[in-house]
Amino acid sequence: KSAAINLFINFNAILELGQIYTYSENINNFSEWFALDLKIKDNAIITNGFGKINNTIENYTDLFINQSPTELSITQIIPQSTSKLITIGFDKSKMFLSKRKKLLQKQNKFWSWDKKRKQINNNTGLDYNLLINQISDEVGFFNTSSSQVSDANFTFFKSNNSITASAIIQGIIIPKENYKNFPINYSKDNNITSNLFGDIFKSNTNYFTVIDDYFIFGNSENSIKYIIDNYKAKNTLQNNDYFQKYKIYLSRKGNFTLYINPGKAAKKIKNILKPKYKKNISINNDSLIQFTSFSIQLSNKNDLLLTNINLYYDSDFQEGIQEEWFIQLDTTIKTKPHFVKNHFTKEKMIVVQTNSNMIYAINSEGKIIWEKLIDSEIIGKINSIDVYRNNKYQCLFNTKNEIHIIDRNGEYVDGFPLKLDFNTSLSHSLFDYNNNKKYRIMIISDNNIIHNFNKKGQKVIGWKHQKNKDMISAPLQHFKINKRDYILEETNKSSSRLLALNGSNRVTYNNSTIFNGKKINIDKEGALYAITIDGKLWKGDTNGNSTETTVTKLDSNSILHIYPSNSKEQYFAIANKNIITIINDEFKELYSVEFNEIITQVFSINNKLALSTKNKLFILDKDKIIDGFPIKTDGLFNIDDINNNDKLNIINTKNGALYNYELLN
Repeated sequence: KSAAINLFINFNAILELGQIYTYSENINNFSEWFALDLKIKDNAIITNGFGKINNTIENYTDLFINQSPTELSITQIIPQSTSKLITIGFDKSKMFLSKRKKLLQKQNKFWSWDKKRKQINNNTGLDYNLLINQISDEVGFFNTSSSQVSDANFTFFKSNNSITASAIIQGIIIPKENYKNFPINYSKDNNITSNLFGDIFKSNTNYFTVIDDYFIFGNSENSIKYIIDNYKAKNTLQNNDYFQKYKIYLSRKGNFTLYINPGKAAKKIKNILKPKYKKNISINNDSLIQFTSFSIQLSNKNDLLLTNINLYYDSDFQEGIQEEWFIQLDTTIKTKPHFVKNHFTKEKMIVVQTNSNMIYAINSEGKIIWEKLIDSEIIGKINSIDVYRNNKYQCLFNTKNEIHIIDRNGEYVDGFPLKLDFNTSLSHSLFDYNNNKKYRIMIISDNNIIHNFNKKGQKVIGWKHQKNKDMISAPLQHFKINKRDYILEETNKSSSRLLALNGSNRVTYNNSTIFNGKKINIDKEGALYAITIDGKLWKGDTNGNSTETTVTKLDSNSILHIYPSNSKEQYFAIANKNIITIINDEFKELYSVEFNEIITQVFSINNKLALSTKNKLFILDKDKIIDGFPIKTDGLFNIDDINNNDKLNIINTKNGALYNYELLN
């Protein structure tokens, strides 16, 4: 009587009604009447109440008679992309199967079920009556696709001991491979979970692996690898931020749990509608996407089913980005992802290196094209180079004492790797001065000499560079102003200078000023900007003039970045600890944004400003963080349109694995 709304539900009637409107599979005799109190909160609709269990076994939920609710633990294993999850929990598996047989008899389905059981037993030696004793307390189904495609269907059961359970099902197992220390097997019984526990788990899944005593079944080897990859990367539903918010509405234990992400499942619901109803319904994703969680939980208590049905609205949920794919490599990734042109597909390859020094080239769909083991770590950039001037590109990079050029198939170009007669701690620079593919590869040795090579790895004749007395602190940069070429040789002082193409000094500055060690910025007019150890803005031009200016918000620890606006103006972004301030070229403050962590990096994407902290990446539209951000990161990422669809891809490392997010807006 205390509830504002009393809700009465007959599940069997709802499921029967659904058959009028949809092509979904008919599920008979699930459960009957439930009485619930309904409360509406700002961000949730919450119902709780009771349903009745029949001792005569009329419905599926009657199988939970005398079964204790169990913990929902599978969330620690399945991917955070899970959009649908159904689990049942029990503490007496043998009793559960015995009661299910009675239910099948009442439904006139036992004879066909038992015939199938005997056929499997005769063909493979698998005895369901033995296996049921090895199944622990949790069984279920989940789907990892936002569109609920059948390719992303999985089933599972938890065993008491995976070794003993594996021995019992040995007759149906065909070993396939060992993937990252997890076995992948083929099962001759493609519906072992549903055969034992009911048609709600029917999924046609032949391949399986075992993780922490859970037998997880999918429909391909790749689908099982996806589960393993996500598990190893700790990319699980339990660790999903939005699921964590909803967990307070879930009971810790239950006999039956249905969990759905309604915002993601809406398209699936429309797709299963019959045509005459489907044409009259439109799905507005923007209005649904923030409904992130819906659940039904049933728990047995004294011949009643304690029931909770909840719908959660997350006003903070933003989907400005979409995860396209995820890949776990042999070990943790240690280099920033780089993009190399793929002349064959006209797209971009992603090239990364792992801690084992293995290099991987990955296509825009997340498939490994080639892999190559080298004996040292890549330093800095990986560039595209067309060695043969035939519009077929290779990837160029350097290690501490070698230059490498590798083609699209993972093979070295003739003459490479090139052994250097010096060591370097800096990345190479690749220059194509007139866009005629007469490349120059420049590398700075640890003894402060700039070495100039052509694309064949030969030293360039006529290179006149004279050693700087101060150590060069960054890879060289090339720019052109009024048809004149300049190469920036950057030090941590105003001894930085601009070189001509032959390496001779073109512009020098008064070298008494010391910089704060951050990157020197070059604006569209060719002016150089750096921050001094006194916190002033140093500016040098292509005539050799320099000035120092006091700028509000600038101090000796600031990070400076110059980026273009939508107009002809250029803006200065100044990061101080956890605050970024934007000023125009007249040093007038436009706005500032405060973050919870220290800003470590500032850069621009088209006309938008981007920045990162130790473990988060942000993109700003003026003073607003765009939808979907921040995203978690290990600090190694790169951004570009890799598949030519006019949408930016964020290739990001998280927990040592590689992710591709597509920027939606």
